[in-house]
Amino acid sequence: MAESIISKFINDKKVAIVGVSRNPKKFGHIVFTTLKSKGYEVYAVNPNSTIINDSVVYESLNQIDNSVKNIIVVTNRKDTENIVNQIVESKNKFENVWIHQGSETDKAIEMLENHKINYVKGQCILMYTEPNGIHKFHQVVAKWFGMYKNWGFMKSILISIILLFSINLISAEKMNVAVLIYDDVYVLDFT
Repeated sequence: MAESIISKFINDKKVAIVGVSRNPKKFGHIVFTTLKSKGYEVYAVNPNSTIINDSVVYESLNQIDNSVKNIIVVTNRKDTENIVNQIVESKNKFENVWIHQGSETDKAIEMLENHKINYVKGQCILMYTEPNGIHKFHQVVAKWFGMYKNWGFMKSILISIILLFSINLISAEKMNVAVLIYDDVYVLDFT
């Protein structure tokens, strides 16, 4: 079922994103700008902003156009249950929810299941939207090891880092690896 829900996110290029940050280094900001650059009609939600990158930011889910049926949650775990509760209670009847890896909680998933809302959890949306850079490499590694459709995020990250490190040892060139831990991106420098 997750595969068909993923297809809905990829094919319907209209999506709301909760957790869009003003900070360009935060993953919510990266998802927002990447999807916009790929032609998605993105509705950013952040109660603490009104404009991000010249785009209107909505304070709440109830302000989102009713035609938007897909929503991506890229928040800290401690906020996810509150966001899912808002999704359930929203006047906009969201049909599909993507809870980004690191944002999911058992209670949030249970709420979605109880309200019969389709969801994807523990996956990175950027791996499915014509990825480039580190996301393309991560997608390729996940496919190689059979983890693309139902893969363990940390397992694929570990394999990716090991492969990159091995390549570095062979080529003896400087390498930087970006690692996402919850909502922060860290750069590891292997020299």
